[in-house]
Amino acid sequence: MKVEEKLYETIWENKASNEEPRIDEGSRVDIALKLLDKGDRLLDIGCGNGTLCYFARSKYSEVCGVDISKTALKIAERRGMKTEKVDLNGEELPFPSNYFDAITCLDVIEHIFEPRDLIKEINRVLKRGGCCDFSTKY
Repeated sequence: MKVEEKLYETIWENKASNEEPRIDEGSRVDIALKLLDKGDRLLDIGCGNGTLCYFARSKYSEVCGVDISKTALKIAERRGMKTEKVDLNGEELPFPSNYFDAITCLDVIEHIFEPRDLIKEINRVLKRGGCCDFSTKY
């Protein structure tokens, strides 16, 4: 297990719970949900426990998430997401080109060694005219 994978496993093992997901007013998830139009497919990159996708299910027929943490992905799956374990520092997104209507990438890109590679992958899997919402911590 890589160092960064071990780090995120530890973080999510400490956060893991069976609580109902909630969104705080003005949070990054709250803002992203307000920016998303309805569509067929949504991808949440760095989905964690699936909170964003849990609330976006009313807007999309399919919600998918990728994360490095198996622990987080198990919680997301229980919340109704299709998930894939992906190490964004070296692995491509496991989806066909032009597949998603919308992609969210909230506070993830600053953790990526080669952000340009991630942006290229997002461009590949996002449909032409699709929406991508980024946020980053400063």
